[in-house]
Amino acid sequence: MEYPSNANGISFFLTAAYMYPQVPLLLVMVQFGSRLSFNARILTCLVIQTAAMALMPIVAHTSMWTTLAIAFVLGVTCAILQSSLFALTRCVCDLLLRRKP
Repeated sequence: MEYPSNANGISFFLTAAYMYPQVPLLLVMVQFGSRLSFNARILTCLVIQTAAMALMPIVAHTSMWTTLAIAFVLGVTCAILQSSLFALTRCVCDLLLRRKP
């Protein structure tokens, strides 16, 4: 398999920029995620993702590196959001299972 070396292969680079930060950041969130509240993690990530997605069509045609940077930011925020929502779901399930009818 030959790696693309120009902007025509941006789809290859987008996948890498989006996925590569996710696994290490998920591991970091498992270790240190409890230091921030769920509200701070979830709302901050949603605001950053909204801003990044709003900027994507505006700056996508200017530079490949800008597009890749936005994809990287989306990957980072997605990893934080995913781990936070999994932890929140576990906490909510624990609360619901403790209640006795």
